[in-house]
Amino acid sequence: MRTYHGFNIATTLALLMQLGCSGSSSNTDLSSKTVTPALNSASTSLELNACTLLQSIGLEQIIGEATGDITPIMHIENEGRVVSQCDIVTSSPERSVGLFIKYSPGESVPKTKAAVISSESNADMLGLGEETATAIRNGRDITALGDLAFTYDLIGFNLMVYWNEHYQMVVMPRGLGDKEEDIAKEVAKKVIVAVK
Repeated sequence: MRTYHGFNIATTLALLMQLGCSGSSSNTDLSSKTVTPALNSASTSLELNACTLLQSIGLEQIIGEATGDITPIMHIENEGRVVSQCDIVTSSPERSVGLFIKYSPGESVPKTKAAVISSESNADMLGLGEETATAIRNGRDITALGDLAFTYDLIGFNLMVYWNEHYQMVVMPRGLGDKEEDIAKEVAKKVIVAVK
């Protein structure tokens, strides 16, 4: 089974089942390298796109090197809910930054890591087994970033952030050494600002 920064094909299938695959869903074509931003607070439908966000926040300045290929992993919209994931490599393919973002107007964000672990929604989305639960429990809490933020190590470093009552993201820098946490925090801050 191919894994993309902690999310695998089984996770994608669980997300599809959670969001439903009825006639009202739309999948956005992300095959081109340039994606037009569609974040507009005046709009009646909020479209989040992980690739667009990674491109629009100045990722090259954050990581200090040029970016290369963009890999859209998923983008699902259904009944106002959005789940999107993208990965951008640097000029060196073993270094990358991945972003998973979720907006769910029918769910409130958890207030604690224990609530994240026990959430049925997160269990479906993360394929939350004991290994993931332990990684989250052992992760470091991050203050002054969203409503709840923490790091965890599972298939590499991850920063999970919940904010603004209905939003969740996971920032997944890979191969960037001891800068990974700082890069993840900066990406998260800029995504939060871009989405407001």
